[in-house]
Amino acid sequence: MPENIKYFANKTLSRVLSKHILCFILCLLLVLGGCSEVADSEVESSAITVSQSSLQGSDKLSGLTRKNIQETERSQSTTIEETNSVGFLPNHSTTISLQLLEDEINLDPFVVKNGFPVDSASGSDLVYETLIKWDPEKLTYVPGLAELVNISTNGIELRLRQDAKWHDGRAVTLDQIEMSLYWMCKFNQSCNKAEGLITKAVTLASDDVEQQNILLALAEPDEHDVALALDLLCRAPIVPTTDWSEGEDPLTISREKLRDAANRNPLGTGRWKVLLDDDFQLVLEKQSGEFINKPQFLMLRKYKNTTMRERAFNNNEIDILVGTLSDKDKQVVYYPGRPMLAGIVVNKDNSLLQNPYIRNLLQLAVNTAKTGKVLDNKAPATIFWHYFGGATLVNSLRASLSNPQYSTMYQQNKNEIAVLLEGDFSADGLLRLKGKKVADLNLIFPEEPNIEAACQSYAQLARQQGLRLNLIALNEDEYTERLNKGEYDLCYVCAADRLDTPYSLAQEFLSHIGGGEIENLSPEKPDNEGQTLALDLAASINTDQFTKAARACFQYSLTKMYYYPLGYGTINNVYLKSDYWDNIFDYWTLSLDNRDLTGIGASDILDSISTKAKD
Repeated sequence: MPENIKYFANKTLSRVLSKHILCFILCLLLVLGGCSEVADSEVESSAITVSQSSLQGSDKLSGLTRKNIQETERSQSTTIEETNSVGFLPNHSTTISLQLLEDEINLDPFVVKNGFPVDSASGSDLVYETLIKWDPEKLTYVPGLAELVNISTNGIELRLRQDAKWHDGRAVTLDQIEMSLYWMCKFNQSCNKAEGLITKAVTLASDDVEQQNILLALAEPDEHDVALALDLLCRAPIVPTTDWSEGEDPLTISREKLRDAANRNPLGTGRWKVLLDDDFQLVLEKQSGEFINKPQFLMLRKYKNTTMRERAFNNNEIDILVGTLSDKDKQVVYYPGRPMLAGIVVNKDNSLLQNPYIRNLLQLAVNTAKTGKVLDNKAPATIFWHYFGGATLVNSLRASLSNPQYSTMYQQNKNEIAVLLEGDFSADGLLRLKGKKVADLNLIFPEEPNIEAACQSYAQLARQQGLRLNLIALNEDEYTERLNKGEYDLCYVCAADRLDTPYSLAQEFLSHIGGGEIENLSPEKPDNEGQTLALDLAASINTDQFTKAARACFQYSLTKMYYYPLGYGTINNVYLKSDYWDNIFDYWTLSLDNRDLTGIGASDILDSISTKAKD
């Protein structure tokens, strides 16, 4: 057990120590000629307390003796009280102290929310692991608890990792894997779409006793169901089902009982295990990877609110702060987090916007160099035909889309568009059709300063093309309601803070072109070219397939002009101010889309941190 973990001194020992010290004091007072009664009721078992009458009754008690007694009292009382409330006393050479500004501490894999260290929404693998992962930088599936081996009409074949063990040393079993997938499909909202998709899991015969291959059979092994199954394998954490069911039938156990078991016994297979979770703090202990000059413990104190977290960070009580910090100290080293693409989507039911030439004017207004800088000047830059995915994907497509192909009716000049519309521009530069100015377009967005500034920048660019946009800032509830009901002309949207897979990106592509829900598409009879492209993207397995399918989707989006990118905003920024830890710059230099300390990049980011070099 780690030396840092300290427990209470038992009450019996405390009483013994108290009586010994009191006897010493009484003897000393008698020798000096002072005598005083000591009330037994004032001796408490939780700390050593000397009665005030015994100290006041001797004028001859030396100041040094009095000071020694008081220091002993204070030291032992403080030690016991700290042990009671803390439970873990950090060593700065092995422990990183971390705090979250937006996300909450979470150990429940059945709830879909952005939490830490368990985050089924954005793919954190600190405590629990999924079978495979989609890497947004390698643009392919990479190993998790298992490795993708083959996809056939029989199903999906995986090779289980040789050291696939729980944090208590027991081996992971096939039954636990199968039941984990069942539970996640049934109880985790992000996995509900795949419920009933996997019919059985079997172990495949192998000559290598060190390797264990498993086959997940699918009910309908078409390209849509294979894509959805792979999405599930990237989202569903494998959990200790035999422990959590606690003797109950795992097929009928309730979600509430499983959530309670997860919080009481957070046992996983990831690089970090839960060492301590109490009312005061959460502590994780590293289980694998490098240990020399690397953090071995991760500590999150449970402060009551954001203000207290920021104050503790400013007082150098915290090494790393994750989120968005408005007022940054000059001593704070700032690392921008994961870039998330933001843009403006068109309501296809708007009669004016059904005209491709009006959308053409909005496309001419796109300038991601300007709007992106306003949105987040620390985020990487992107380009005007970026429709989904991260910076790595766009960079891989730059050469092939250096000369984008627009639709045949696309025009490069607003005056040519006005002629084709049989209109003109008024003295104030606004477009007129049949002598009347076209109606203003309402652009709704969540009320945040940087988002409003980016929308204002785009509105100014649209004004130069002859269109006037009315900006409408809404609170979160109003914005969500109007977005879901389609009550807008134009709407600011941002990629969700979640784990991306080919399947989820295909759905994002469909939402931008108004192509419906991907689960409703028929692989045999897609309704249009856009749906065919979406299915191809979702079914991509490796880097070549994915980039080819993404390029086709980007090109199609460019011809339709239903979405106008603004640029990147970053989430889960990392603020480092520590006297002990450093050297994460190299990771940020080499990484673009895995910069998420509460998501997919968590384990690698923590592994990149080293002790600060001494002067």
